[in-house]
Amino acid sequence: MGRYKKGESGNLMGKAPGTLSHTTREAKVILNNILYGELDHIAESLQEVRKKDHGRYLDCVSKLLAYVIPRKTDLTTDDKPVQPITGIQIIIDDTTT
Repeated sequence: MGRYKKGESGNLMGKAPGTLSHTTREAKVILNNILYGELDHIAESLQEVRKKDHGRYLDCVSKLLAYVIPRKTDLTTDDKPVQPITGIQIIIDDTTT
């Protein structure tokens, strides 16, 4: 059996966890430059989709949001999954009109 625990390499000069490789880092720079150059065209295309089909526009925007808004993660400390909230009732008070 090895003398290191899982996740430990023993190489103190090794890459830190989460560090990108040279190729991945360069690919991100290239793609970022391409997207930055296309921002006007992307905005125009989204406006065209919005005019033609509101549902498809919302679908496109919701897919783009995944790159802007971080995913929700479980922050519990006991490693148990968060239970969904159930039994919520929405009461609409329409007597105000």
